[in-house]
Amino acid sequence: MNKSLLDIVSKCRALLFQVPDMVDQLSQRDVHFIQVFTDWLREAEDFLKQYNYPQCSEIAGFRSQLLTPLLSVEKNVSRRKEQLHVASSLIHPSQNVLLAVVEPVEYKVSQAKEIISQILQLAKQAGMIRYEKHIDFNTYLMGLLEMFKNHEQLKPSMTKALTLVNQSDLLRIMAEEIDFT
Repeated sequence: MNKSLLDIVSKCRALLFQVPDMVDQLSQRDVHFIQVFTDWLREAEDFLKQYNYPQCSEIAGFRSQLLTPLLSVEKNVSRRKEQLHVASSLIHPSQNVLLAVVEPVEYKVSQAKEIISQILQLAKQAGMIRYEKHIDFNTYLMGLLEMFKNHEQLKPSMTKALTLVNQSDLLRIMAEEIDFT
């Protein structure tokens, strides 16, 4: 089964939206910041691993750098302060790893949305979009998708959209973009 690009965008954006709060915690020298940041790195790593992105190893490397001060043999250095210093230097590169993953995926999704939006506008003008409340919405969307895929003039655009995202994502995009008014 193909991975859902919409899920990747959603989960990655959720991780990225946590960064401002972590930076606030760091600036306030919150005692829980190191644990929160470590948990965030682990969550980012698990997310990347789940979707088979090799960048998970880069995030794991950042986690190991965060542990380095704890393994220091120097006696006169505050390990917590050193760990905070390391963490502050890792936030930006960690966030950039996720941005590098999500930006090309978001681009594909936005292209697919644009294509579907145009198709739906054309279909609406042609009178092809008529939803009856007694029909299950998912069944209706599947029928509409099949009609678009088989329509002589819409088929090339649908093929292009299906090269950008999988059919499940395409149905979700259609559900968001369709207008019955």
